[in-house]
Amino acid sequence: MKASARLGLLAAVALAQIAVPANMILSLERTLSEGTLCRFRTAPVDPYDAFRGRYVRLAIEESSGPLPEGPIPEPGQTVYARIETDAEGISKIAEVLLDPPDQGVYIRATAGWADTGQRILHVNLPIDRYYMNEWKAPAAEQAYWDQSRMAQRNAFVHVRVRNGEAAVEGLYIGAVPIEEYVAQQSEPSGGNEP
Repeated sequence: MKASARLGLLAAVALAQIAVPANMILSLERTLSEGTLCRFRTAPVDPYDAFRGRYVRLAIEESSGPLPEGPIPEPGQTVYARIETDAEGISKIAEVLLDPPDQGVYIRATAGWADTGQRILHVNLPIDRYYMNEWKAPAAEQAYWDQSRMAQRNAFVHVRVRNGEAAVEGLYIGAVPIEEYVAQQSEPSGGNEP
């Protein structure tokens, strides 16, 4: 193989390696800027697995919807959760579909287990992590966990949705972003933060 052909092949491989992550980043940024805002109430998570590294682990309170007509989706199968927002501004799964709807807000998810008696399908929404500053994340995780365990849950995640893609925009305790909530609850850190 000639040197110019090798150089061309190397350039094509390098371009492909840059194009794939760049496309993923651009898609996420476009969803955040143009997507429909959905507000999901969060649920409690296992306290022993609630925080890993630099993110807070999230769980959506209502992560199931009516079974679609026809065959029951297999666990792990791609499904589409059509989202509706109630009068209180809380987003919920209105129905689970096997194909993307022609209109409306929907999230591409994977099928979980089905309750055939109640005709409900549990789905795995791609809304499970909130990344933030690693120095503030432990306090944020504790605040989130405390709020999620209360009888009247007051923790919410704001998610932008566009063409089936979901991008987490923020984690809130009531109407306060988690970063501000943690700052209000904490004493001066004494300079430990970078």
